[in-house]
Amino acid sequence: MDTAESALPQATLPGAVAVDHLASTVSDLEAAVAFLTAELGGQECYREGPIADATGDWMARKLGVPAEASARIVMIRLGKRLNFEVFEYTCPGASRTAGQPGTPGSSCLLLAVADLPVFAARMRLAGLVVEGDERRLLRCRTEFGLTFEVVEDRAVAPRLPVDVVGMRYTVADLPAAQRFLTSVIGMGAVRGNVHRLGNGPLVELAPATLPGVPPGNHDVGGHHLAFAVTDVDRAAEFLAHQDGVHVMGTPETVTTGPIAGDRWVYFTSPFGMQMELICMPDGNLPYERATSARRWQPC
Repeated sequence: MDTAESALPQATLPGAVAVDHLASTVSDLEAAVAFLTAELGGQECYREGPIADATGDWMARKLGVPAEASARIVMIRLGKRLNFEVFEYTCPGASRTAGQPGTPGSSCLLLAVADLPVFAARMRLAGLVVEGDERRLLRCRTEFGLTFEVVEDRAVAPRLPVDVVGMRYTVADLPAAQRFLTSVIGMGAVRGNVHRLGNGPLVELAPATLPGVPPGNHDVGGHHLAFAVTDVDRAAEFLAHQDGVHVMGTPETVTTGPIAGDRWVYFTSPFGMQMELICMPDGNLPYERATSARRWQPC
């Protein structure tokens, strides 16, 4: 490579590989895990927590939640390419209900199923609120705060009757969100407002149609979006120089527990969404010794 070329500033997030995982906060962790595994065919990979800092401000500095909050976390493998991190926070004053669809910060999982009417009937038996046209598209709401949209795709049958393909995020400033994901993160536009990085899940953006305040991570309906990078420190340094980005402290390496070796740091985007950089040595993590479930299985 020419020396002058190598000296040019990095245009987009250095070492970006893929969307590593999507994360959502629910009101009942065990109910959410039971539903995601039994009804959507997910695999539980590992659990963490309670995570807390009883005497300091680590939770506020590193996770962007009140200092007194504590969190329990379960990682679920969903569909062909989605790692879904489910949080339940214990925190005074946290909202226990997710925001209405269309409000800033609302989100929903995007699913494809082999047979939409059959899936709708199963969801109703499971106690979900099911709305929409069973010939085209359904919206389902759970009592613990997750919402998802479902379309029919015969290609997912019969090996994978439910495929979770991504997440839609409602944002107050759609142009700013699109610019950040494409120009800074380096995501490619699949179609319209739908983006992908590497072979990860789809990330769809939608403009807010109702007024509202985005939830915090500790609120039910709170969320973050995590990007896998080859070097967290280098990527964090790059983001620290981008307009409107706040990197939440310095990267840390997990030293104990099921994902010891993971290096990570959170940051906030110019349009207000919380995100994460992560470099996890998949194939060499402690949780892999105790279960056959894998967050890194190839598509």
